[in-house]
Amino acid sequence: MNAAFRDYSAELLGGQGELEAELTESGRLSGLRLAVQPRGKRTRSMTLLSAGERTMAGLAFLFALNHAGGEGSAGGLPLAVLDEVDAPLDEANIRRFTSFLKLFSERGAQFLLVTHQKATMEVAQALWGVTTDQTGASRVLSIKQYAES
Repeated sequence: MNAAFRDYSAELLGGQGELEAELTESGRLSGLRLAVQPRGKRTRSMTLLSAGERTMAGLAFLFALNHAGGEGSAGGLPLAVLDEVDAPLDEANIRRFTSFLKLFSERGAQFLLVTHQKATMEVAQALWGVTTDQTGASRVLSIKQYAES
């Protein structure tokens, strides 16, 4: 899992990441500490990172957990539901995030994303949205993109 976290931290943050075990006085595992260092920064403390950097570190951890949970490079979860995880991301981080989604999708993972970010929607194979008309009635819209051959 630590090797996957290192790899995913490099891809998502452009920097380094390490999982550090937190032990009790008796030597039992009591937790994990995410030590991340985005490119160009000296800090490894999550509290000193921006909201976008903390989000990317959290996603690296989530995907490392997934990786550790199953066979093969895509991990054990067939579907990941991510709700507005891209909201705090700037343009550069959204590009990294969407590239990462494409990579995982090619490995067989599926994502259900709740987002308002246009760049994230652009990489989706299908979109669903809800809109309301002048009377206040809701309507569901869907768009499916077909792969070019």
